[in-house]
Amino acid sequence: MKIVLGLLLLGSLASAQSLNDMHVLYVSGDAVKTAAPNMIVVSVESWARATSAAQAQQQQSVQYGKIKTAIEKFKIKNEDFQTQSYVVSPEYVYDQKTQVSKINGYRVSHSLVLI
Repeated sequence: MKIVLGLLLLGSLASAQSLNDMHVLYVSGDAVKTAAPNMIVVSVESWARATSAAQAQQQQSVQYGKIKTAIEKFKIKNEDFQTQSYVVSPEYVYDQKTQVSKINGYRVSHSLVLI
């Protein structure tokens, strides 16, 4: 029993000595900076669906005209808004009987970014 106790005491002294020999430096920090916003970015998308691509483009063109009029009311310069994407794509419907996809119409999407 005395031998076991002595070994435990020697082990704890050895580990205490090794902890004293360790040189560890811990550093931690946080930084926060705030500023008043001086720019805003707005994304706008208009889209239309129709049975033909030309009809969908015409409908979308009318919507774009309304958006452009609203932008001009706020005196936003032409160089401060631009087209991000303009997509014309067919839309399909799957016929269960024939197991064939057929074009059901067209979708036109016009995305703008205002900076």
